[in-house]
Amino acid sequence: AGRDMVGIAFTGSGKTMTFSLPLVMISLEEEVRMPLMGGEGPVGIILSPSRELARQTFDVVSAFCAKLNSYILPEHEKR
Repeated sequence: AGRDMVGIAFTGSGKTMTFSLPLVMISLEEEVRMPLMGGEGPVGIILSPSRELARQTFDVVSAFCAKLNSYILPEHEKR
């Protein structure tokens, strides 16, 4: 924690998950400690050198969070 990192690897090797999974997990831990109200945030930020890569990252993280949401929250609490 608190260290810089540079990741270079082939396409499809999991780079996006490597940096986004800790962000998602920290966000979930913070939500448990003190739930966010509507309009609060951001909890984290990801910088991207291009719009295409930003969209690709968004799609991967959104799909990952949707899957987590289906396992973590009871049916009546899903957002």
